[in-house]
Amino acid sequence: MEEINSEVAEEAECLNVIVEFYQSNYEGELVTFIQTCRDKVDGILFNAGAYTHYSIALRDAISAAQVPTLEVHISNVYQREPFRHTSVIAPVCVGQICGFGSHSYILGLRGLIETKLPASSVIIHTKKMTSKKKKYMVISGPNLNLLGTRKTSIYGEYSLEEIHNELQDHAIGFNASIECEQFNSEGAIIDCLQRAPGEFNGLIINAGALAHYSYALRSAIGATLLPCIEVFISNVHAREEFRHRSVIAPVCVGLISGLGKRGYLLALEALINLTSV
Repeated sequence: MEEINSEVAEEAECLNVIVEFYQSNYEGELVTFIQTCRDKVDGILFNAGAYTHYSIALRDAISAAQVPTLEVHISNVYQREPFRHTSVIAPVCVGQICGFGSHSYILGLRGLIETKLPASSVIIHTKKMTSKKKKYMVISGPNLNLLGTRKTSIYGEYSLEEIHNELQDHAIGFNASIECEQFNSEGAIIDCLQRAPGEFNGLIINAGALAHYSYALRSAIGATLLPCIEVFISNVHAREEFRHRSVIAPVCVGLISGLGKRGYLLALEALINLTSV
């Protein structure tokens, strides 16, 4: 944990923010500490460990503190025991990031900071630049082509085209290229995934509603043998119950949800870090 804290502190210095670290094995101490954060901090990055899956007291503390809180996990909890697939704190957090090792904290810190910035002010900061040009595929599922026209309170006022354009711009800065696709058909996404091996170095997918029931899509992602990151624009855990479960999450390296279009940009950074090692 000291190593992770050191990495986060170094990143915070680069981003010109102040961070404070706190760890406790006691649920009540965590509750009390979160209570003290109200009106004193701009955001909380929270890995609640096993408490994630059952502590209603922590959920209530996060809700009462009214401080933007982002849930993070080192591992992809959706690849582990079924009881870890449920987070009782996720509905009161702004979003969730899991599966990227210690880098989950770095992505989480940037995600929290960027919720305070204008959409055009996204900070891109990474230590790992790819020396050989990499190519990544970004796939969006049903109805995401309607961004900017449907439920802007949930999805934001930007369009999918804007997201794709920002991804293209940021990819250039990383000596990488992006191919962006959107399909309303499950079969079309599967066809696209089947051509990915050998052509792309990694995948970003927002499968939309298909994420919650398409086992065919899950099989297709697994068959690519490519690192795949699942993205949700909204915090799905704060929405209808059927959206709380993703059937494709277990075959992805990690998940980013609730951070709007910035989720795509953070996923790009995570992929670059994964494939540049």
